[in-house]
Amino acid sequence: MINGTTAWVERVAAKPDGHLALIARIGSVPIRFSTRDLLDAEGGVRLGHDLAVTA
Repeated sequence: MINGTTAWVERVAAKPDGHLALIARIGSVPIRFSTRDLLDAEGGVRLGHDLAVTA
C-alpha cells in the first residue's frame, strides 16, 4: 500500500510461525499479505523515515 492510500483491514489470523496473515481491501480490491512481508533482511520492519503509521 502506498502512503496516503486508505485500506480497510477485514481479517487478521495468527499463523503457526508467529506472523499474522492479513486481508485488507482498497476500494473493491482485496489485498492479502503477511507480516513476514514487512521484514527486511535482518528481521526489522521495513518502514522508511517520516512515514505515518496508524494502528
